[in-house]
Amino acid sequence: MKGENMQKLECWDPVVGLWWGAGPGHTISTKNLARLHSIPNAASRLIAAAQQEALPEIDVAKVLTALRNMQTKDGSEQHGCFKWYWEETEVYDTNAAFFTGLSLIVLQWFWNEKLPCDARSILGDILKDLHVWFMREAREKHFFYPNKYLGDLVCAWLLSELLKINESKDALLALMKEAGQYWLEDRWAWGEHMSDSYALVCLDEVSLLVLLARELPDDVKELYKKLLADLLLIDDMFDGGPRVPALRSYAFTHGPRSTAYRTLIQPWKPGEQPIISNLPPLRPLLFKLGWHQFVPPRFLPRKDISVQLFGKATATAHLETDVRLGSASR
Repeated sequence: MKGENMQKLECWDPVVGLWWGAGPGHTISTKNLARLHSIPNAASRLIAAAQQEALPEIDVAKVLTALRNMQTKDGSEQHGCFKWYWEETEVYDTNAAFFTGLSLIVLQWFWNEKLPCDARSILGDILKDLHVWFMREAREKHFFYPNKYLGDLVCAWLLSELLKINESKDALLALMKEAGQYWLEDRWAWGEHMSDSYALVCLDEVSLLVLLARELPDDVKELYKKLLADLLLIDDMFDGGPRVPALRSYAFTHGPRSTAYRTLIQPWKPGEQPIISNLPPLRPLLFKLGWHQFVPPRFLPRKDISVQLFGKATATAHLETDVRLGSASR
């Protein structure tokens, strides 16, 4: 089998054409399963392999065929979206689309010519239908849900460039301006700028947009560079430790864990095992694209912090080496 050694080491399932991992899943139909095949993780594995020049060790066409089989293609309102897991019978978490889509967009953007012809064809079909999904989602204007809506916008724009779909750009630019102003002025709605996990997702998304997009008008690119600087400033102030107060946190059974985003943008180290999760394999690429030279200088951490929230509410925090205290005004 092509790539047999690597695929065995990486829990390769030759029947499905995907890698498996331990469960349970996070969706209703997978919460009791001990073993799962994650579609976003499969896409991130392809990006990790591409950056380590290991794509020839993987049956890429088989992986993309499995992903294509998990994509809705029925012309319904979910057309173009992915299921999150192979084990699901219907779409439960539509965020699978942008988590998978970002990796697949980058795969075609940088490595399309290194893929076998059959893999290129399948990938092209996947991306065309993804564009339909992202444009539909963009028109919903769910600005209050930053990591999801920002992911949809970024994918929609990058696909418009990649696939040369010019007729969608004017409408998309108007939505991008409206959303960007909302996030700057109304302060990220659900408060994902104060979420240890979702702030990183937003940073990944906006970083990819401003570094990859070549056809964004200057005013739109400047708007999203401001959003990137805004998120990075907050991340710098908390200096690699958890945000307080914690909004949209999953630290239910253990203390919150956090890492400064700047330290995550690093190249692969020799012999390093890649972190296979939804977006982390994209970060070495951001490093290669000059992310550290592109962003503002690091803001020095401070003990007392104030961050504006939606509706003129305020989050305040006091940081010491052994404790972090924070609250929201409402």
